[in-house]
Parts: sequence; structure tokens; C-alpha cells
Amino acid sequence: MSLLLLLLVGTLLNTGHTTHAAPISSPPASQITMDEHALLSFRALITGDPHRVLTSWTAGNGSNANMTGFCSWRGVGCHSRRHPGRVTSLELWSSNLTGTISPFLSNLTFLSTLNISHNSLSGNIPWELGLLPRLLYLDLRHNFLQGMIPGSLARASKLRILQLEYNGLVGNIPANLSNLQELEVLDVGSNQLSGAIPPSLGSLSKLTYLGLYLNNLSVGVPASLGNLSLLVDLFADTNKLSGQIPDSLGRLTKLKSLDLAYNQLSGTIPASLFNISSVATFELSGNSALSGVLPIDIGATLPNLQNMIMNGCQLNGRIPRSIGNASQLRYIQLDDNELEGTVPLEVGSLKDLEVLTLGNNKLEDKWGSDWELMQSLSNCSKLFSLSLDSNNFQDVLPPSIVNLSNTMQNLHLAHNKFHGAISSDIWKLSNLAILSLRE
Repeated sequence: MSLLLLLLVGTLLNTGHTTHAAPISSPPASQITMDEHALLSFRALITGDPHRVLTSWTAGNGSNANMTGFCSWRGVGCHSRRHPGRVTSLELWSSNLTGTISPFLSNLTFLSTLNISHNSLSGNIPWELGLLPRLLYLDLRHNFLQGMIPGSLARASKLRILQLEYNGLVGNIPANLSNLQELEVLDVGSNQLSGAIPPSLGSLSKLTYLGLYLNNLSVGVPASLGNLSLLVDLFADTNKLSGQIPDSLGRLTKLKSLDLAYNQLSGTIPASLFNISSVATFELSGNSALSGVLPIDIGATLPNLQNMIMNGCQLNGRIPRSIGNASQLRYIQLDDNELEGTVPLEVGSLKDLEVLTLGNNKLEDKWGSDWELMQSLSNCSKLFSLSLDSNNFQDVLPPSIVNLSNTMQNLHLAHNKFHGAISSDIWKLSNLAILSLRE
């Protein structure tokens, strides 16, 4: 059976899929290779190429005397030593292309890298892409793709990186993606996906990055995710996840980023999370039914912490003095909680601190007329945003307030009970853009 007949049969068998290519004008199959035909079918479905990146893709360039001329086409790579002249990579990212993705790309049977991200491609993801036996890297992010994630992608068993974020994909995350046992990166964030996070994803033993953010995922966080022993980054923020955070996440000993913010999580923050010594970003904001206390030894158990962001939870108790031992801290954002007591002076030892927001808590001062906190914070030379508004501070604003970092841009002290005059030297903070002192 000739190549052209195979392609026509494939077209007839799949007429129910709207992403399939219409017949294209090209040289007879006997004069071109299968790979060239697949590339030309891709070009045929591109409706906009304002940067003319496909101008070198001319039909027949790979025929007759120069059977592999398409290997010089822009974005096409032929790097197989054992099989010269076969396409191994197609990389056309950030090319401002419009159109749909041809299902005949599945005929590029030596393809290992397909990167057509950051374009304006639309339509469905062809299920045929799951038929690429050597595919290692599939990057379709930042397009306008629609429809569901094809379960057939689970057949590309060598896949290591799957990036589908920032599209308009709907439906559930296919549970059979757990068949991709070589997968290291899975990012389906910023789509319109719904349903539960498949517990089967917990069997992806080589996964280092899991991006589920900015979707409509519901139910809970599967305890099985605690089995992802190599996981470095877990981003599941801005969904509709409910229930408790599983204690099993505390087993993720390589985790650097944990972001479960802006969900509907409830219960107590598991103590095990505060023992993941590798964590740099700890983000749980916007879970109004989540409660807990900051461990007294948090500075010792989270020595690599850089971003502690837990606004709008129900944290109570005191801010531990040990926080000063987390010397890499850059962002401390604990607004809108139930924290009480004094702000530990040890915060002033955080040389890299840029943002400290503690507004709308029950914090207070107990140092008499010379509020030592301000003097302590003057050691934070990178601090540009300080928010202590809506607490129970009632001291005199000390002269040391003018010693805050010259990088200070936002200073929020409103809705407290401060008294006395503020020094006119406050304007020595030359970068100050917002100063809020109203009662």
C-alpha cells in the first residue's frame, strides 16, 4: 500500500475529529518522504504566519536529488545518526503562528521534541500525538487550544516533559497519564480543567514538577501525592480544592515550592509540612477555613525558607522568635489572621527581607515610648513594603522610623492607636510612595 493511500485511509478513519487536515496540494507521495509530507500537512493548517517563519517550507525541497532538504527548514531538526534524514525535532515556539495542529505530525515517527508553544494555535490537541513512539518533550503551552486533554497521550510512554499550561482546555485530567512513568514535568495549569486530581498521579515516581494551578479542580488533595519522592515543585493554587491537607505531603523531602493558595481547604495545617527542610516557598493564602500555629522552632525546621505567605487563614498564637534563624526569608506575608503578642525583634536580623505584611491581626507592642521594632527593622536594608495596619499598636511612633531602608515604598500603619507627632524627616525615605497613618 502506498504512503499516499495510508494517509488517505487515516483521514477517512478519523473524519469525526475536527482537527484533521484537509487535503493539501503537494507532490505525489512517491516523490517525497513521509516526514516531508507530515511537515507540509502542518504548514497547510497554519492560517497566519506574520513573521514568515515558514517561508523556507517549500513543497518538493526534499524530493529527488535532495531527499532531506526539509532538514534545513526553519524549526526542523534531523539529528539521528542511525537514521539520517528523519525529523527528530520540531521547534517553532514564539513564532506568532495561527491555525490548528495537524494530526499527521504523528507520522514523524522519530520525533523526540515538539515545541510549538507561545503561539496562537487553536482547536483541539490531536489524539494522534499519542502515537509518537519516541516523543520525549511535548510543549503546547501558551496557545488557544481547546477541548479535552487526549487520554491517548498516555501511549507516548517515553514522554518526560508535558506542558499544556495557559490554554483553554476543559474536562478532567486523564487518570491514565500515570502510565507515563518517565514523566518528570507535568504542567496543565491555567486552563479550565475540572473534576478531581487523579490519585493515580501519585505513581509518577520520576516527577519533579506538578503544575495544576488556575483551574476548577475540586474534591481534595490526594494523599498519594506524598509518594512523589522526587517532587520539587507543587503548584495547585487557585482551584476549588476542599478538605484537609494530607499529612503525607510531609514526606516530600525534596520539595522547594508548595503552593495550595486560594482553595477551600480546611482543618489544621499538618505539622509535617513544617519539617520539610528543603522548602523555599510556603504558600497557603486564601484558605479561610485553614487554621494552625507557627511552630516555635520554624526557623530551625525550615532553614531554606524564602517566602512564607499565609494571608487570610486562621493562624493563631505568636510569631516565633526563631523566625530570625530562617536567614533567607524575603517575603513574610501573614495578613488577615488571628496572630497575637509582639512582633519578635529577631525579624530585624533578616538581611534579605523585602516584604513584611502583618496587617489585620491582634499584634501589639510592649516597649514603652521607644518602639524597638522600628529600630530593629532598620537593619533590613532591602525592605520595601511594611504593613502593620489594623492591629493593637498604641505606642508613640519613634524617631527611628526614618531609619527604615531607603528602598521603602509602602508603609502601612493605619488603624492602630499610635499617638504623638511623626517626624518631618520621614520624607528622607526618598522612595516612599504610600504612607498610611489614618486611625
